[in-house]
Amino acid sequence: MRLADEFTRWQCYGGDFSILDHFKRINDELGHLVGDTVLRVMAERVQKTVRVQDLFGRFGGEEFALLLPCTPFEDAMIVAEKVRRAIGETPIDVQGARVLVTARVGVAYVQRDVT
Repeated sequence: MRLADEFTRWQCYGGDFSILDHFKRINDELGHLVGDTVLRVMAERVQKTVRVQDLFGRFGGEEFALLLPCTPFEDAMIVAEKVRRAIGETPIDVQGARVLVTARVGVAYVQRDVT
């Protein structure tokens, strides 16, 4: 399980998480086939934006997480903005629909040994 591995690595080196949300509305309004295509395109855009060692995946029903191992908060904020722009810059045309995808991206930074 990559998440458990990265959490263990974080315990040694630190790290950051970003969460993307509100995907469910696409499925509800345009259907699951359109939603699946949007997911694939969005994932491709994110993968082109992040490093090989970063982990991007679905975290919950409509949330996604991006784990940035060994990344200081300031750098995570830069990545978050790049991801937000990569997702939202260009609409996705699928099955006659033009889907404008936006993302709200937040960064949570955790430090070890802070009480």
